[in-house]
Amino acid sequence: MTVYIAMFGKFLRYLDGKPLRAVSPGDIVRFLDGGEAEKGEGNTKPLSLIRVRYLRLLERVYAHIAMEPNPATIATVELFNSASTGRDKSKVALTLEQQALFIRNLPLASPYKGHGSFEGWKKRRDRAMQAIMLGAGLKVSEVVGLYIENIGEIDINGSVPISISPASVDGNGTNHRTQLRPFAVDIVMDWVMERKQMGLATKLLFPASLTDLKPLNKATVYRQVTATFERAGIETTHSGGRTLRNSFAFRELQKENASVELVGQFLGLKKQASAQKYLFLVEKEKRLKRTA
Repeated sequence: MTVYIAMFGKFLRYLDGKPLRAVSPGDIVRFLDGGEAEKGEGNTKPLSLIRVRYLRLLERVYAHIAMEPNPATIATVELFNSASTGRDKSKVALTLEQQALFIRNLPLASPYKGHGSFEGWKKRRDRAMQAIMLGAGLKVSEVVGLYIENIGEIDINGSVPISISPASVDGNGTNHRTQLRPFAVDIVMDWVMERKQMGLATKLLFPASLTDLKPLNKATVYRQVTATFERAGIETTHSGGRTLRNSFAFRELQKENASVELVGQFLGLKKQASAQKYLFLVEKEKRLKRTA
């Protein structure tokens, strides 16, 4: 106990009078990255035992004072995912400007000519498929298993509810609902209308072909998304469906009165702690703006 009291005292001295409730995940990361936690300890490894102990200690402190989201939880995720740890790189998300650029560079498609016409249908499918991934935060496994009936009607806010069930993701998901946001609604709903008129044997929203009843191959989706990143000139360390999903979460958390719990529900996450991991994307954006 004496050791933890000393550790907490060192953190309070670092804060220099800043209230505990005003501490951000970035403050904790800077405390640990700056070596303050390990002065005199002879250990400066990125995720030394001392740093791990600090993260656990601070996570418990913030849980005790019921501060949500827990800044120590978010700091833990960022430190474990940072390049300095030698582990996987941090979650990648597109800025709002890059998201708009991505939408502008979706596959070009000829206009739908009406019932009975299939000319250019694959391009329109691909446009809608990528728009729904960015606009609603769907995983690739979710989007390839969507059925027409999973798409609701436009609500008074201009969004469209989308229902996901375990059946659509090979039993590996959870029943949840997300929202397709207005910027992507026209592209997706135009395709939904066309898809209903196609008269195919399958009810898959994004069929692989006019005759194949199987869903699209996930590798095909990845190639399509990567091609859009290239057309848009967006350079990221990751350019697949996961980045579009991260970008949805980042966009939702940027909103006024954003709810971590609600974003977690949209993403179909079982634990709120999993949704909190996306908060470091917002913190990272704030730091970039402060240093710009």
